[in-house]
Amino acid sequence: MFQEKPRTPEYWHGLRDHLEQKVAKFSKEMEERFNWAGPFPWFTFAFDWDESKIQARIRRIGLQPEIRFSLGLLIWLDSIALWINRDGTFRQKLQVFEAHPDDDLSQWMIHLWCDWIFRHEIGHFFCGHISRIADTLVEGEPRVSESIDLTRAMEFDADMFAALFFFGFLSQCLEKRIYQDFYGTDDVRAVFWDLGMLFGALFTAFEEIQPVDTAEKTHPPVAVRWYCFSIEGLHTFHRLRGSSVAAEGNCLLNGLVNTLMRLEQIGKGFGPTLLNTSIDVEETRKTLLAAGIDKSRLFRSWDDWLFRAPLPN
Repeated sequence: MFQEKPRTPEYWHGLRDHLEQKVAKFSKEMEERFNWAGPFPWFTFAFDWDESKIQARIRRIGLQPEIRFSLGLLIWLDSIALWINRDGTFRQKLQVFEAHPDDDLSQWMIHLWCDWIFRHEIGHFFCGHISRIADTLVEGEPRVSESIDLTRAMEFDADMFAALFFFGFLSQCLEKRIYQDFYGTDDVRAVFWDLGMLFGALFTAFEEIQPVDTAEKTHPPVAVRWYCFSIEGLHTFHRLRGSSVAAEGNCLLNGLVNTLMRLEQIGKGFGPTLLNTSIDVEETRKTLLAAGIDKSRLFRSWDDWLFRAPLPN
């Protein structure tokens, strides 16, 4: 029988401490990689205990960025994870529950989602989105110094950065058998199926915070966000693994479809949007290049999408 963990102060402190440790580890890795000679740590962590703020943000002080999460964001993510834990359809479909049939996996899901959110925030810094005009970027809020189109383009850019580094880290975890040990199987397709379901749920839930039909919407809709996550992510995974990712890609997409069917999103134009995002990608690229974001990059990855040929559909 499913055993739900009590949401005690220790539960929330555990999630907060996990985030702080993640930022500290990332900072140390970047300091060594770039021979950082500035103030230590390079990346700092802050936490807002306000339950009403569903918010993540990045702030730059000189070249030292601060990553801030809020308790409200963790509570909101936890509500999604709890719904998944309690929903019979999800428990039947998610492969991870075969190895953990009676467990409350909310913290594991939140860690997974925060890994992506963290990389998205770091993307804003490394991609050169935080200028001397606006040194703080709060998710969901337009930058007063920029047009909505440029703000949206920068969110897309940060999503692409997050996908590249998320799937790069995923490849490392698979090489170390971290996921295989947790899942109790060597079939990594189970991992990709679950990623499709879990991130399909997360990206759909983002619309609750800022509905897609809002004129001031600054973030990509579900289909475009999924395009960044899956297409860029699988491209990265393929380059790192040096082998076909067709099987993993099919599982990723099928996991997403199962989530959308459960959430009754399948009939709301998702398919056509997903199949016609190439124009959006190129228009986004042009917007960023016109704004000089290519020259503002603080870190150009080994396979930065902004400098590549158009991505395949």
